[in-house]
Amino acid sequence: MTEIYGKQPDLISAQTLGVVKQALLMRYPLAPDGGDEESQAATVPMAAKESPFVPGLQILERGPEGATGGAISADGLVAGTVRMGYGHYRIAYAVATHAMGKTPNVYLHDLLNVKAPGADMIREIDQGYSFFSRISADIGGPLEWAWGVLMSRGNINSLFFSDMLARELGSLIADLPRELPVISAYPLHAQIAVRAGFKNVINLVPDNYPQYFVLAPDCLNLVQGPAAYAKFRELGVPADQLAVGGHWVSEHLSANAVADSETRIRRAESKKTRRILLPIGGAGAQRKYVADLLSALQGKLREKELRLFLNAGDHPKVFAGLSKALDELKIEYNLIDSHAALQNFIAANPLDGSDPADSKAVTLFHFSSHFEAFEATDLLMRISDVLATKPSELAFFPIPKLFLRRVGDHEAASVYRSLELGEGTIEAREIETAAHYVSLLCDEDDVFIQMNEAVIAAARHGIYDGAKVAVERALARS
Repeated sequence: MTEIYGKQPDLISAQTLGVVKQALLMRYPLAPDGGDEESQAATVPMAAKESPFVPGLQILERGPEGATGGAISADGLVAGTVRMGYGHYRIAYAVATHAMGKTPNVYLHDLLNVKAPGADMIREIDQGYSFFSRISADIGGPLEWAWGVLMSRGNINSLFFSDMLARELGSLIADLPRELPVISAYPLHAQIAVRAGFKNVINLVPDNYPQYFVLAPDCLNLVQGPAAYAKFRELGVPADQLAVGGHWVSEHLSANAVADSETRIRRAESKKTRRILLPIGGAGAQRKYVADLLSALQGKLREKELRLFLNAGDHPKVFAGLSKALDELKIEYNLIDSHAALQNFIAANPLDGSDPADSKAVTLFHFSSHFEAFEATDLLMRISDVLATKPSELAFFPIPKLFLRRVGDHEAASVYRSLELGEGTIEAREIETAAHYVSLLCDEDDVFIQMNEAVIAAARHGIYDGAKVAVERALARS
């Protein structure tokens, strides 16, 4: 077994990883007929279709059988991901927003959008992750502790295992021209691209907790901050495979970070009611925590002392649970459940305007598609004062942040990054702490204004331009 960053798993670990890999390959034969090793590497045909939501963005999917080779232009860029929750997809979309207009073809390549046994394998792993994330968040206690520990144990063995799988999953990307630059928002995607022979691959490290699992060997790994960079160097990542990029933020948010922050400060000075955006993560965790927070804030919500934008995403059970909680608390709310209705809501609630006279304290958002669900948070951010979120990929976005309880111990380090910049709170693990910070950020102005000033300073230093930097580096190397 070859070394990665000068390290190898011990003999027992290496044998165990090999057995697990073979078990997965038996469950998911990578050729339709479950044939030999050579047939398992057969190319999955790819095709591109226009995004129904974003003009100029092309979505890659499985193409017609026998149509491999030449269907995808070599003149462009691939933003790659694995749709595990919203975070990695959001990062890939951020890359795409910066690439459009800079290269003729921008392809969004979600491995789970490719109908093939390899994608089924990845999907089942994701379903297990989402399930344990939900129950650990809902039950808490020892189960939450155990899940948190597991999420922060991405040691060298985990990297060897994912790299072993990547060598078997090349068929999911092999039909794309090798000349295309690839920017991956999930390490397995980057590992697959590297092992499939792509030479211009950039892996965007998704959070701020340095562990081997989030890296892709033999390509450029971009991180979001200097502390993570220093730690990865300590872990043995060579300087030519590592650099600081900045935060992975969509173009319309990074480009308007200063102007939006200045508008939020003016809103505070004009004593306008604060707007808090609270999105539920893609794994669907936090439902009980958010319901308890609604109960703690019911007085403020009934008196319309704040406005809450509550995005239930595309989770039917989360939506049902939150709507039930609001009904039981007798808190009136508006419902937005389509892309058109969302656009109308945003137009009626500009950040520099006053709240409509008929505004209810809570607006509950729920969508039928994954893309609408995660994009709604990006769009609503520009008309919100505060983002209340677990310390996920959203911890790096240019808006004052109230950090709710994490799902996995690796997320704690993302809070530290925000605290370094001065634009977020500590993690509110208890409902009482979260309610206290709501009061501090909504009833008073000093901390809220300081956070906006911190966002402005960071934006002027290019902190939120990481996705832009990644695109520029990829295109310069192509």
